[in-house]
Amino acid sequence: IFFVLKDWGFVRRWYSLFIAFTNSLGVGTFRSATSVAFLSKETRTYWSASYAYLDGTIRRNFWIESENKGNIQINVKTEEGTLGIEIHDLDGNIIFSKENIGTEMFEVPIEDEEKVVIRVKANEHKGGFVVE
Repeated sequence: IFFVLKDWGFVRRWYSLFIAFTNSLGVGTFRSATSVAFLSKETRTYWSASYAYLDGTIRRNFWIESENKGNIQINVKTEEGTLGIEIHDLDGNIIFSKENIGTEMFEVPIEDEEKVVIRVKANEHKGGFVVE
């Protein structure tokens, strides 16, 4: 154990390789945010999160299920703060954008895309969301 704790460079290198590998697969959530009591469940076609506080941006790759016929259903719960959601295609073009989302549910039609990038932008938000 002392060896591992002493050689943080070794740990950082392996962690960097792991992150690079998962990025190449398009897996995972990437955060530039501060969160408190953040709980998340993620699959390729499902993403949910609930939290007591979220401030900043989180994003993840999201696959479109063929049985959904190109629709993404989004359910947001807002108790405090503000939340915005953007959906981008793989070229970075914005497909959908909505700000100041209250507690509501809506569907977003996605045409001709198998995979998109979802960005959630929170400003001192308390609540959660589900994307499926």
